[in-house]
Amino acid sequence: MMKLSDLGRFEPHLNGKTAAEESEYFYRCHKCGQMVDERDARQVIWHSFSEHERLIIDGGASHLP
Repeated sequence: MMKLSDLGRFEPHLNGKTAAEESEYFYRCHKCGQMVDERDARQVIWHSFSEHERLIIDGGASHLP
């Protein structure tokens, strides 16, 4: 399985979008069922591939502002 940290450093994805609740930044991937943090471009891009496995969200992998 692929680790999130193996995909490189955190890259922001939202372009200024703000949400009232933390949960509004997440959606469920319709292909693998994993929750995706749309603030992280690595996760969004990974889950956009038609064939992919679930990511291992390893410790320290998230560098959200």
